Amino acid sequence: MEVLTLTIGLYLALIYKGQWSTAETSNQINTNNFKASQRPWIGPIVKPGESPLKMGDVGYPSTWVINFKNFGNSPALQVRCTLD
Repeated sequence: MEVLTLTIGLYLALIYKGQWSTAETSNQINTNNFKASQRPWIGPIVKPGESPLKMGDVGYPSTWVINFKNFGNSPALQVRCTLD
């Protein structure tokens, strides 16, 4: 009787360990998905028929005007833009 109880106990411990591992993996996946869905997503706004390049007169510089919008659910803080 004691051996049967020990065997059942070990079997249940293995099942619970597997369930715990699956729950941890699921929790990690949900955490990563939540972070990705809540982060700010910055992208350029392109208006139809409007060019971002403004050509200057002869001897004057041309300019680029690019507007950005936050498409994410959280505010975009400390945004930096660079051109290479």
